[in-house]
Amino acid sequence: MTELLDLFNQIRRLDIITPQGQAGVLAKESHFVFNYHQSVAADLAVSLVLPIRQQSYYSGELMAVFAMNRPEGYLRYIIEERLKRLGAPSDMFLLYLAGSHQIGR
Repeated sequence: MTELLDLFNQIRRLDIITPQGQAGVLAKESHFVFNYHQSVAADLAVSLVLPIRQQSYYSGELMAVFAMNRPEGYLRYIIEERLKRLGAPSDMFLLYLAGSHQIGR
């Protein structure tokens, strides 16, 4: 539990991995930023709306391709109930909890 307390709302960077390997990095600054790795292969695009490019993708809100991987419904309710003494979990923390347990790309 101590590890979760240390990470709660302090995660600012997540490695984004597809079944074929590492694709890039999602960071939370004043907004969300996603960058593909320099040597990423063409088949590692995380989404059709985020094609591989050198330029960063910026968004004020979590990009839809990542937002759909956050826990939702009853699972999110349970997570928020168990952690409510710490406050509302950030999007980055929820993605961290989901980890590699995703279905699909």
